[in-house]
Amino acid sequence: MVSVRAGGDDRITHMTVQKDDTAGDSTTQSRPDDAVPLEMGRVVRRTAIIGGIALLAILVGFASLWAYDRWAEKKQEAFRTSCEAAVAAQDWDELLQTATAWRDWDPDNDDSLMFIAQALVDLERLDEAVETLGRVEDDYKGALEALAFRAEIQYSALNRPFDAEGTWRRMVKIAPNANLPRQRLIYFYAMTLQRNAMEQQIREAVMLECEPPEAYSYILLKNVLNFSDGLAKTTRWLLNYPDDETLQVAQAVYAARQDSEGKIATFGFRTVMPGSLDLVERRLKQYPSNLELLAVKIDQAIFEGDAREVTELLAQANPSAENDSRFWRIRGWLMLDRGRYEEAVEAFEAAIDINVFDWQARWLLADALRKLNRTEEADRASALALTGKELQQRIFEKPSARDLDEELAADILQYARDLEATLFAESLARRLNLTP
Repeated sequence: MVSVRAGGDDRITHMTVQKDDTAGDSTTQSRPDDAVPLEMGRVVRRTAIIGGIALLAILVGFASLWAYDRWAEKKQEAFRTSCEAAVAAQDWDELLQTATAWRDWDPDNDDSLMFIAQALVDLERLDEAVETLGRVEDDYKGALEALAFRAEIQYSALNRPFDAEGTWRRMVKIAPNANLPRQRLIYFYAMTLQRNAMEQQIREAVMLECEPPEAYSYILLKNVLNFSDGLAKTTRWLLNYPDDETLQVAQAVYAARQDSEGKIATFGFRTVMPGSLDLVERRLKQYPSNLELLAVKIDQAIFEGDAREVTELLAQANPSAENDSRFWRIRGWLMLDRGRYEEAVEAFEAAIDINVFDWQARWLLADALRKLNRTEEADRASALALTGKELQQRIFEKPSARDLDEELAADILQYARDLEATLFAESLARRLNLTP
C-alpha cells in the first residue's frame, strides 16, 4: 500500500521539478496559477500518508481484538470445562473456587453465578446461594431457570414464602406468560387465603394463555378455599414471619376448620368450624376488622340463626368488604331474615356481580325471589346454584385441585357458559380444544 502511494508522490514530485527547471522561462513565470498544483500535491501527499497510518492502525487494532476475543473465548471455555469437571466429581469446594475465579475474571458472565449457586447449595450455604442467584441480570439467557431455583430454595428449604413470592413476581415481570411463576403465585395466594390476589393472578394467566389446570378449581372455590395441610404450612411459615397478619389469620382459620382428627369437612353441618375457635377469637382482638376472621365468626352465627351477632360482626368489617361477595351475601341474609326481600335480592345480585361462581348467593337469591313471587327467576337461580354446589363437591373429592378429568372440565365449561362467565368459558374451551 505504501508503494502505491509512493508512485503517486513521484508524479507530483516530477511536476514540481519541471517547474523549477523552467524558472527562467518568461512564459512559466508569467502564470501565477502554477503554484496551485504544487500546493495541492503537498496536501494530497500528506493526506495519503496520514490515511495510510490510520488504516494500518485500524487493521492492527482489529487483529488485536480478534486475537483477544479468541483468547477470551478459550479462557471462558476452560473455566466452563473446569466447573463441569468439578460438578461431575462432586467437588463442591473446587467448583466454588473455580466459578468464583471465573466470575472475578468476567463479572458480566452470569453462567458463573449458576455454578457458584450450585456449589453453595451442596455446601448447605443456602442463604448465600439465594443471594447469588438473585444477582443474575433479567436479560440473562438462564434468568428464569436461575430465579425458579432461587424461589424453590426460599419456599421449600428456607420456609420463606414471601421472599419466594418476590422472586416469582420478578419472573413474571421478565416473562409475563411464564407458567411456572403463575402457578406458584396462584397456589401461594390460595393457601394463604389471599383470595383477590389469587383471582387477579388467575385472570392474568388466563388472558395470557398460561394458566395451570387448577386455576379453574380455585376460581370456583374462591369463597371456600380449604387445604388439608393449610394449618401445618402456615404454622411452619410463621416461624420466619411471626408477626405477619396474613399468616396468623390463615392459621387461625385452618385451626377452626380442622377437627380433632386433623380432617377438614367440605360439606354438611361439620363445615361450620369443626375445630377450635380459640385462635380466631384471639386474632380478632388483634385484627377486629379482618374479613377472613369475621367470615368464620359470621358463618357460625348464621348457622346458629343469631342475626344480632351477624349484624354486630358485619359492622366491624373493613371497607374492602364492599368488594367481597361473601359480605354482600351476608347482608342479603340479614335482609331476608328481616323480611326485606327487595333489598335482599339487591344484595345477592351484588354478591353475584362480584363473584359469578358464588352458588350460595344464588341459592339465597332464589329464596328471596320466591318470596316476591318471581318464580321463573327463582327456578333458574336455584338450578344454577345446585350445579355450582355439585361441581364444588366434585372438585373437593379429587386428590388435588390439579386433578381435573376431562368430564369434570367439560361440566365446568358448560357451567361457565350458563353463567356467561365468558373469560373462563373461552379459555377452558381452548384448553379442551373445543374452540371453533
